[in-house]
Amino acid sequence: MARIGSLRMGETPEVWLLRHCEAEPARGPGGDSARTLNLRGEEDAEEIGRALAERGLRVARVLSSPLPRARETASRAAAAGLAPGVAVEEDPRLAPGGDTKALAEEAAAAGPWPVLLVGHNPDLEVLTFDLCGQGVRYRKGTLVRISLARGTGRLLEIFDRAG
Repeated sequence: MARIGSLRMGETPEVWLLRHCEAEPARGPGGDSARTLNLRGEEDAEEIGRALAERGLRVARVLSSPLPRARETASRAAAAGLAPGVAVEEDPRLAPGGDTKALAEEAAAAGPWPVLLVGHNPDLEVLTFDLCGQGVRYRKGTLVRISLARGTGRLLEIFDRAG
């Protein structure tokens, strides 16, 4: 089995939360909901996937908001090594204002683990607090690893390329 930090993949329920990377400004039809990643966002998503994979960190499942900027972030990070061969699944609960807590709990219960959820702010900040009682500032491209062993959330790591 692949190693996840000090754990083996699939050994403990882990939910990883990733805020989408930098996107183009809202323009034209669709406005905010149609925004795609800009060049920096594309590069950052790929770098996140590569950097974590180089540390031996990978996910077994990827769920994304249906909005293009989140889908693109998920796909690029996965393809860059974070989840090789894993299809990105869209879930409307990861769209802004969705029920991210129910989704995170379902994903943690169902496995396989770790599962990556790619979404938006402020939903991810609220979800992190709900799961582990800690506040985390999510910049674009911030990833947070949370263990949900025995139903108790524990913050494992904050991966924030912005520092």
